[in-house]
Amino acid sequence: MTTGMMAGPVRFSTFDLPEAQRIPLWEEHNAEALIGLRCRSLHDRALDATEINLQLPKVHVARVTGSPHVVERTRTVIRRMPAEAIACYLTLAGDAFFYHDDGVRLLRPGQLIVCDADQPFMRGFSQGMEELAVKVPRPVWRDLGGPESLTQPLVFDVDDGAVQARTLAQLAGRAVHQESPGARTRTPCWSCSAVW
Repeated sequence: MTTGMMAGPVRFSTFDLPEAQRIPLWEEHNAEALIGLRCRSLHDRALDATEINLQLPKVHVARVTGSPHVVERTRTVIRRMPAEAIACYLTLAGDAFFYHDDGVRLLRPGQLIVCDADQPFMRGFSQGMEELAVKVPRPVWRDLGGPESLTQPLVFDVDDGAVQARTLAQLAGRAVHQESPGARTRTPCWSCSAVW
């Protein structure tokens, strides 16, 4: 999605899709709506996931829920689909790990991780997950006073008084509330294997 205002929240879900199409369509949706990534389901189960996306004038916000799975942004994915953005992920439910060149971060509900979306990483959710994601284009990030280079991810505890993290969580949560009125649903086009 390009920078600019969307008509409103867009909801995409894998629940009613054929099992063999769930991961490819989830990857396709994320590449178009948020950040390109590769996905694998855990425990040989079909991926059950839902995402509510909202493009605001300067940032993109999403609320994501899903069954146990792993996502990764490899160098190949980054070359093919650069994000040119900083990614902020706030864990709402379920524990997660974030693997990066700098090591592994374990995240629990109430923690926010901020990373360069164009540096390789892997994220995993062994018990399923719910999170808020905010994609901040680099020029906006710089205008907000963010560091020029994020060589390693930053982790904040929202409940421990990180005012900026708490404010981001409240604003993002309101923008893509589960019951967003008027959220349009994207459905797959089976003949072209694309998501409209």
